[in-house]
Amino acid sequence: MKIIKDDAESLNSFEDESFEQIMVIDVFEHVINLNNAVEQVIRKLKIGGRLVVSVPTYDYPKFFGEAFDKNIGHLRHFTLEQLKSLFETRGLRTEMIKPYTYFYTSKLFSVYYKYNLKILNLILSPLLNMLSFFTEFIPKLPLTEIAAVFIKIH
Repeated sequence: MKIIKDDAESLNSFEDESFEQIMVIDVFEHVINLNNAVEQVIRKLKIGGRLVVSVPTYDYPKFFGEAFDKNIGHLRHFTLEQLKSLFETRGLRTEMIKPYTYFYTSKLFSVYYKYNLKILNLILSPLLNMLSFFTEFIPKLPLTEIAAVFIKIH
């Protein structure tokens, strides 16, 4: 595996339209020039390519605290409509967009990675996969993140 460090607002290390799938997980809330970073990522994606995105909602600082939110460098938060518009106005089609709760996901992941045992993985993997199903039945649970998949159509 080759690891390349690059600036999210330029991505000069990669050719245009060179990726069939790009994952941008918890990044767009940290970049200074959001529009430029989004345009660079889209430029690197092939036509028909898939962009997987995860960003925090406006409930994130309410749930985790304003100080924590600021300390980890969040410059912005998103609504479902803001995220859809950000990509649909740039030639991508929304394939899936859904809010989820980071708090419980992160707790399960921390256990999953801390105790990387086969038996525990057999138990936790299905739980992690079904987490979004369970959050739909807990109405008081704040939806702190948005997961989305976009397809580049032109």
